Amino acid sequence: MSEVAWACAAVVGVVFVWAGMSKLQFRGEWSVQARQLGAPGWISAPLPIVEVALGAALILGWQPIGVVPAAIALLTAFTALIMRNLLGGRRPPCACFGVRAARPISWWSVVRNLVFIALLLVALLVN
Repeated sequence: MSEVAWACAAVVGVVFVWAGMSKLQFRGEWSVQARQLGAPGWISAPLPIVEVALGAALILGWQPIGVVPAAIALLTAFTALIMRNLLGGRRPPCACFGVRAARPISWWSVVRNLVFIALLLVALLVN
């Protein structure tokens, strides 16, 4: 993996680990906010663990096993969920980084995720 690819993936990896650990710290509250966002009920238990695992793999540079595409898919799904809420006039708490960062979603949430997706695409293409 090139240094540029690793750096791009590692930035998103750190964010994923931070987000997952924040959700694990306040599981009950995270589940409520995930439902308010419209996430399927079954996602609240495994998502923080998936985020930590994907984040660690991105930081370690484990790209050959499909980690980058999986991270892109996860970010894309949540970006679509955020956009659906915004277009429907709803602004539930984001809870992207746990309950401590429970500001209402906004178009900034979409832009932030698109930046992360762009970094992962660079990591995928430069590698």
